[in-house]
Amino acid sequence: MPPNTKLGRMSQGMPTLACLLETVTAWASRRSDIVGLALVGSHARGAANAQSDVDLMLLTPVPRAFRESLAWLTEIDWPFLGVSVASWHDAQYGAAWSRHVELSNGTMVE
Repeated sequence: MPPNTKLGRMSQGMPTLACLLETVTAWASRRSDIVGLALVGSHARGAANAQSDVDLMLLTPVPRAFRESLAWLTEIDWPFLGVSVASWHDAQYGAAWSRHVELSNGTMVE
């Protein structure tokens, strides 16, 4: 799916993948404890469909700080995109973990 394609459940007038990535990248670039941010999964492979979630990988030397706090999630400028965090939950994958975030328009960001 090209970056200017509307995300999953986003309707007309809602942000594109490119807008979401720009917003999250701007947040990450302001943080000294983030050394990398990568788009992974179906969007990165160009195989996303209208129901695909957005998979982002955050690289940090202090992953525990992100897992133990929700403050960072509120630092991202979701209102700029016209959405808010509706819910979230964590999942463990061996040595890695993931925060699954559902936005108020139904878009899933992991």
